[in-house]
Amino acid sequence: MSKDPELDTYNEPAAALEPVGPDEASPPRILLAEDEPAFRELLREALVGEGYHVVEAADGLELREHLQRDPPYDLVVSDVRMPRASGVEVLEWNFVRDPRTRFLLITAFGDAAIHARASEFEVTVLDKPFDLDEFLIQVRALVEHWGPDLGWSLDLDEVEGD
Repeated sequence: MSKDPELDTYNEPAAALEPVGPDEASPPRILLAEDEPAFRELLREALVGEGYHVVEAADGLELREHLQRDPPYDLVVSDVRMPRASGVEVLEWNFVRDPRTRFLLITAFGDAAIHARASEFEVTVLDKPFDLDEFLIQVRALVEHWGPDLGWSLDLDEVEGD
């Protein structure tokens, strides 16, 4: 334990956090990690246009720092291959801290191993290039269909029909 009590809270598991979900009073919070600035800006603009509050990270270490410093987020959207830590490495690290944090991984290198590893955490991987509308459907499904049993339902027919 450090002498600073605030720092100690970041070393503890996030077990005391309540399940995260959409809140009528504030927009859902999305943590967006993408190392390509132009693509990160495109995704940020699309998410903000849908009413989400977006916090950005330029690499895996910055993503991890945001997760430590200011949780909870309604969703983490992360590129897989980034400098300083991959999206999968951050997913694995964060799962130990707070397994309820929802992730959506995006990658230009979506081989079978990445998809298999993500599926162990029940995480969807979107392969680049992907349709921006499909991306927003996935985000909406993950943010809005978070059940009280700490599980989620991805009935995309229902989401597209809204």
